[in-house]
Amino acid sequence: ATPDGTGSTGSEVLDDYETGTWTAAMTAGTGTITIGAAYKTGTYVKIGNQVTILGYFSVDAISTPSGEFNITGLPFTPSESLTASAGISITAQALATAVSTYVTGTVARLGAKITVRENGTTGNGATFAANVDTGTVFNIGGTYTV
Repeated sequence: ATPDGTGSTGSEVLDDYETGTWTAAMTAGTGTITIGAAYKTGTYVKIGNQVTILGYFSVDAISTPSGEFNITGLPFTPSESLTASAGISITAQALATAVSTYVTGTVARLGAKITVRENGTTGNGATFAANVDTGTVFNIGGTYTV
């Protein structure tokens, strides 16, 4: 319905609709993680202030990564008024080290990145980068507010 409450729809209803692609990169606390050229582009749909992202990313090379692990390059910076982190669905295959629980991703306010952690652990949460190996594949999807 239109903002005037008439219940009718008009051309303004989808004035803020956009689709596109975004180029991901991966960062570690120390060391490097490089995404293969053929697998570094994700897609997005933005409707109003909601951005839905999808991506399939394959690691091409590593150089002793350790510490916190992030997927960067999101198409829009999350809202400063975001009061809680937005959860991003992540699956990870072919890790260097098996994880004992599951992998999670969050987008926090003002950080155009997904912070990746192993859920349910106290020691591995901020040290996920060491689990990434050449050939590791990440599938991601989720929605966050801008």
